Amino acid sequence: TMVAWGCADFFAKKGVDKVGPYPTFFWNYVFSVAGYIMLFSLFPQKVTWSPNLLGLFLIGGIVTFFGYIFFYQGLQKGFVSIMSPIVACNLLVVVGLSVIFLNEKVSNNHWGGIIVAMVGLVIVSWPKKFSAGIQKGIPHAFISVILWGSCIFIMGTIAKMIGWFSTAVFFRLATGMLFIFMIPQYKKIFPFPKAAWKPILCVAVLEMVGAMSFNKGATLGLMSIVGPIASLFPAV
Repeated sequence: TMVAWGCADFFAKKGVDKVGPYPTFFWNYVFSVAGYIMLFSLFPQKVTWSPNLLGLFLIGGIVTFFGYIFFYQGLQKGFVSIMSPIVACNLLVVVGLSVIFLNEKVSNNHWGGIIVAMVGLVIVSWPKKFSAGIQKGIPHAFISVILWGSCIFIMGTIAKMIGWFSTAVFFRLATGMLFIFMIPQYKKIFPFPKAAWKPILCVAVLEMVGAMSFNKGATLGLMSIVGPIASLFPAV
């Protein structure tokens, strides 16, 4: 997950610089949904639906959608080497929610590792000199921290309920419902991004790999440990 999401950010920056944040987000979604539907048709899974599960998918779709919007807008205004490490601090949100809602027990050694990871991310993301572009992107990054931390926690929670593969598929579909908020941008996002389709396709594939890997990890171990390791993607 760490490797996949780290590489995805690198290619996302290329897409955003060429065609802007909204087309990058929209076509990343189109490519990944097409991939998920193809995989799900080859490997169908049975899912037992409940109001609780539907509610989690709805909330997860909302926080994921707006997390993408703020992150891609931040990439447009700042540097990926600054934005990515700040956003990766969502590990604190993941750990906090896991301890509170899942009653996960985190050892002193694990807390030590989490603190070291947090300090490292701050050091990596701290530029020697702030430019206007960096300053404009930072508020978007901090909003993304909260949104994506919540997204990762919800996705991991659902994976424990229905399995890693089904979670990845339906979580992505749930995010798509929010594209109604982008109606004013449709004229900009509908044209096929000829100038950036390759990096955007790479983003879609890498995010699929990252999401499925994280969900699998969440079903096998503590989310308060899997989450922080996945959040170290800025190292890539």
